[in-house]
Amino acid sequence: MARIRLTVCAVILLLAPLAAGAVPLAHREVLAQGAVLLVAERPAIPIVVVRLNVRAGSAFDPPDTPGLANLTADLLTRGTLKRTGPELDRAIEFVGGSLEGDAGRDGATISLSVLKKDLGLGLDLLAEVLLQPTFPHAELKRRSEDIAAAIVRSEQDPGTVTSRVMAELLYPGHPYSRPVPGTAESVRRITREQVTAFHRDHYRPDGVVISVVGDVTVDEIRRALMSRLGGWTAPRRRPPGNSNGTVDSTGRAPEHQARPDPGHRVAGTAGDPPRPPGLFPPGRRQLHSRRRVGFTSVQPRA
Repeated sequence: MARIRLTVCAVILLLAPLAAGAVPLAHREVLAQGAVLLVAERPAIPIVVVRLNVRAGSAFDPPDTPGLANLTADLLTRGTLKRTGPELDRAIEFVGGSLEGDAGRDGATISLSVLKKDLGLGLDLLAEVLLQPTFPHAELKRRSEDIAAAIVRSEQDPGTVTSRVMAELLYPGHPYSRPVPGTAESVRRITREQVTAFHRDHYRPDGVVISVVGDVTVDEIRRALMSRLGGWTAPRRRPPGNSNGTVDSTGRAPEHQARPDPGHRVAGTAGDPPRPPGLFPPGRRQLHSRRRVGFTSVQPRA
């Protein structure tokens, strides 16, 4: 529910000025440590939404540890050097805001939504969970069991089972073939050392996009972010890439490989990521139009 409210707020803030005419959608700049900052000033509503996206999705899970990216993102808000998980919850809920971590296939996101007057506190909490997570053993055990139980329950849902089977058929040998949460067995095996190492290697400023929408100016948010994240530097060691070379160590596709088209979808897999080029089963070709994508057999010519 919190994610739905956050999305609705962001959409309202973005669309509010469009009817008025030629207002640029967002300001873009690159901060000193390499992070990309996108700011859409929307003073009409006293809300600020911040989304920090890093290249730390399940595509970067080690082949033998599916679910590591998802669990790492989930644990970001469960304890820092300054606050426990419940203390973080109380701090953001007291001002009516939301703060959460979430991972997808390609990236992980820390999302913050607060009233303008509480932006300072919200950014303090965001910086804490980003830079100083402690990944407590008790929280790791609790959340891994919760996720494993949810995975087991999802096996009773025909739609979920169908989606997983189709992913395995559509993306054989590719990280997209693995479910983002992992498996019940793999999640229970994840250790705190693995989570800490994944965070150290992949949560780095040179691969981050920080998107800000709301009642704030570019100068205000730049100063606020730099005062909290200015000391965040990338480790010298490059993060490990995924297992099949589709994404290199910087999180970018190799030069010879086209990026997936986010507009392509396969019937029955709404919301799933597109199939990367070169991964369609032999003897099939992709047919796409504005409304749908399908497959048809191609017979070799004599």
